[in-house]
Amino acid sequence: MKSIKMLSYINRCWVFLIPALLILAAFRPAPQVSAIDGYSTQGAASAYAPLIPEHTPIKFVRTVFHIMQRDDGSGNFPDDSASRQWLTYLYHNHSSDAMGDLRPMNLPTASPYIRDSRIRFQLEGIYFHQDDYGWNMAHDSHQMGEKLYKKYVLDDPGTVYPQSAIHIFIGGQGSSHGRASGIASGKWILVSSVYKKYLQGNHWIPAGLLRHELGHSLGLIHTWNAPDRCDDTPLNAGCWNVNEPAKPECATPSNNVMDYNACQCALTACQMGRMHQALMGKFGKVDNVLVTDFCRRVDPLLTINSGDSVVWVADRYLKSDLRIEPGATLVVQGAIGMPRSSRIVVRPGGRLIVENGRLFQPCGGQWKGIKLVKGKRQGKRVMGSLEITGKGKVEHTR
Repeated sequence: MKSIKMLSYINRCWVFLIPALLILAAFRPAPQVSAIDGYSTQGAASAYAPLIPEHTPIKFVRTVFHIMQRDDGSGNFPDDSASRQWLTYLYHNHSSDAMGDLRPMNLPTASPYIRDSRIRFQLEGIYFHQDDYGWNMAHDSHQMGEKLYKKYVLDDPGTVYPQSAIHIFIGGQGSSHGRASGIASGKWILVSSVYKKYLQGNHWIPAGLLRHELGHSLGLIHTWNAPDRCDDTPLNAGCWNVNEPAKPECATPSNNVMDYNACQCALTACQMGRMHQALMGKFGKVDNVLVTDFCRRVDPLLTINSGDSVVWVADRYLKSDLRIEPGATLVVQGAIGMPRSSRIVVRPGGRLIVENGRLFQPCGGQWKGIKLVKGKRQGKRVMGSLEITGKGKVEHTR
């Protein structure tokens, strides 16, 4: 009799509980990309450097161009196909592609040479504005940048990605110089004299200037006049080119992106690491411009090869399945975002160690978790292994 009464009581509870759960679900906010900073030790900037390029999926940064013409529409690029093609392919894409084909540093450095920064720029739109004030960047200022950003971005409902792209205002008047809204600030950039260089058939100088200003937006500081928080970027004399100006210290000029020089085509490991840190939300306010293409699988399979022993200290978003081959070891100390429906396969004799790290799905979905494969290796039956130590976690699996 007591059992029947208890069952009746439980049934009555479910009658009230199920509607309550449905109401709560209805008011639950939509899933958002979750922040991963604060979970694990941030690590030094060098931990974020793409020493093994394929272990750092390429990060894409949203950008938008605003061409500032005079009030009568003159003095800068006209809104035609030739201008748009040059702005996209020679100016923007040259700036972006160079981030994957960097040169070795001219000056002595403790940094290893890393050719690919694993950062690219993605152009989302080109707008043309008639505005004498914005056209004349001979005396640009932070105030000018804020005014243009408010008028043509925040207050213009037709502008794409108003608060999730770096908006680049290209003036007509002024010498080749630029200004960013701040260090690790994903708001705006001012650049000038691009049209003048276009008429001269010169795309590499304005492309280098754009990389320089985007470097500021992604967390980098000048390297020639003060320490830049990176031990591997040498102070230098600020020379433009070889023997320009004509003084002994300009026999070997810097070619670093964050100096004023003719190339602006090299970065150190620490500089790359700082940009990746900023885009992962470790400092500043620039992670808003990161393209969230890591929610689903878009990259080829990432493999930790046999015999390799790899430690991932830095947090990262993967965009693919992950496979650990026989005899390979991967130690996860950071927070690793896995794309939806992805899987980690640990083959026989492979090891996955989650050492105070975190494996999770950052976009409000689930991933398929970890598969440990059985098989033979060197005549013995073995299987892939998973070890979770310290505060290690494996989350959001199905």
